[in-house]
Amino acid sequence: MLASALFAAATLCAPLTPAGLRQLVAAHSPLKVVFFASWCGECKESLSKPQPAGTIAVAAFDEPEAAEAAVRKLGVKLPCYVDQGVAEELKVKSVPNERMLP
Repeated sequence: MLASALFAAATLCAPLTPAGLRQLVAAHSPLKVVFFASWCGECKESLSKPQPAGTIAVAAFDEPEAAEAAVRKLGVKLPCYVDQGVAEELKVKSVPNERMLP
């Protein structure tokens, strides 16, 4: 389970770089990464459903403020991040998209 202390000092959706993702995977393997965007209806539906422990939400192809507003409005309980190169590294081309990282 992801420790809430990791996110205590962060904004609602903290920036996430590839290096930061590697740190999360090392600490919380396996890790499910759910890529979403505030403008994506299917993403909002997916984020509204219960997710297993060890899942994070990453806003990709979106503005940080819009992503945070969507997360707040939907009441998402997952740790939330804003993509800073993670989608490109994992070759995510569209949302919604999910990756399970060992």
